[in-house]
Amino acid sequence: MDKRGVRLPVGRKFANIALLFVALMLGARVMRAQTIYVLSCEYGSGVNAFAPDGTVLKKLIPLGGAACTGMAVDKAGRFYVGIGGDHNNVRIFDPDGKQIGAWSLGIGVNGLATGPDGKIYVAGGSMIKSFNPDGSPGGLVINRGFEGAATGIAVDSAGNIYVASIAGVSRYDSSGKPIGKMFSVPHDYPGCIGVGPDGKYYSGWEVPVATFLPSGVQTQPTMKVPLVGVRPRPTAITVGKDGKIYVGYYTIGFGKAMVAVFEPDGKMAGKAFATGGGVRGIAVR
Repeated sequence: MDKRGVRLPVGRKFANIALLFVALMLGARVMRAQTIYVLSCEYGSGVNAFAPDGTVLKKLIPLGGAACTGMAVDKAGRFYVGIGGDHNNVRIFDPDGKQIGAWSLGIGVNGLATGPDGKIYVAGGSMIKSFNPDGSPGGLVINRGFEGAATGIAVDSAGNIYVASIAGVSRYDSSGKPIGKMFSVPHDYPGCIGVGPDGKYYSGWEVPVATFLPSGVQTQPTMKVPLVGVRPRPTAITVGKDGKIYVGYYTIGFGKAMVAVFEPDGKMAGKAFATGGGVRGIAVR
């Protein structure tokens, strides 16, 4: 008790309060230190790290002129980068950007995602396969038949799989069983897909990004980048733990690419920033 008669926290109680204060400060620091990892293709392929304001933090993984097709990042911070063209493989890099492996899969690689089970999910042509982090088969094989070549893939916290293709959007449970029917999206085929912690998922096509309920019903918001004389085509989507939607674009008629961040209500969170080459993957950590 101090001179004014106020009882001060002592012993274990004071220690707990101190620990809580430290935890809150560290949590705030982590939020401020959030990094956006972007896989760019064309104009010099590679993975670069950006601050939320678009400042380049590090050119992490140079890939030369490789035909990059997608990226996933696991809980250990390892990067899995899909390479198409004549290679059709997945290259693995440690958190510092050093290559530590490569998988030859025998299928095209059009998109990658990580699941809550730690497995890597690969969309290639009409096939969806899962792999363990060491490259061994993960046990899941989905032959989508005539549903169209996959253009993007996402996995939610329950292990459900979302696939965008030239025919529309399909969903599967963790065993590969279809969930409901495929549904088409307006305007043009979806080029990418992302799913949030609330079960909503987001699919991008020729210009906008649309929001869908878990039932497949389209809802608000529809997200667009307000640029005049430019057709920004969404090519990668991910949803952060903060609920924000991160969208990578290749801007037709502009010759460059960018990333835009949207709040859950569809409003842009700051300005879009240039990435240098066509965006093929985004991860937020």
